[in-house]
Amino acid sequence: MQPLDVCTFPQWKDFVKRFQERVILDRAPVNLQSREAIITMNSLILNQFKSPLFCPMFRYAWSKAGFPIESIRFEGLKEICFEPDAIICTDCSDNRGSFIQCALTN
Repeated sequence: MQPLDVCTFPQWKDFVKRFQERVILDRAPVNLQSREAIITMNSLILNQFKSPLFCPMFRYAWSKAGFPIESIRFEGLKEICFEPDAIICTDCSDNRGSFIQCALTN
């Protein structure tokens, strides 16, 4: 069993799903099948996963895959980046809640 298959890829897929749903709900003029959109989305996801907040998740993946690494409790993608009571964006004129919280500045 591979560590990335255990915990990381499901979180990655959830990230992609949330972005796709948001584009559809907002009716944003984005072609999600374009090469540029796919590269940009995966780059953003990788950038978020570089946050130290995700390190315990990666340790858990190694532990769950059977490697002798002590795992600790961790917050998942939902708790780190997609809190329901997200900060209101002050740059938006209609004061909508932000879609995602940056894991690097969280």
